[in-house]
Amino acid sequence: MFIDLNKFKLINDTLGHEAGDFLLKEAANRFKNAIRTDDIVFRLGGDEFLILITNVMNNSQVKEVITKIFESIKTPVNYNGKPIDISASIGIAMFPKNGETPEELMKAADAAMYAAKQDKDSHYKFFDTAMLDGLDKNN
Repeated sequence: MFIDLNKFKLINDTLGHEAGDFLLKEAANRFKNAIRTDDIVFRLGGDEFLILITNVMNNSQVKEVITKIFESIKTPVNYNGKPIDISASIGIAMFPKNGETPEELMKAADAAMYAAKQDKDSHYKFFDTAMLDGLDKNN
């Protein structure tokens, strides 16, 4: 899963980098507490995270983890007495269907995350090859 925190730049710009750093740490902790013990959270940089979910048999198992992630960020972060809302967009790529190498899976999950950002009803998307067509046209 490729996760991007929504409106993170706005938080950094309005409340400062210290607030942004605090929010990143809080998001990472919440993601870590939402996943299963065998799963792993990585921060790529900026406001982007990867979560590696292991031993998945079907999409419903992934959706269970996603539900827990969204539940974990539902409560605002309290920073110096100010509530800061956290929201995220999540793109999902599955091995081996969407890629066999880490690079292929990250590219697919990243494309799905951008599709999730565009969809105001759902904040997550499973990768579809049509998503790469849209990225190729924009680059």
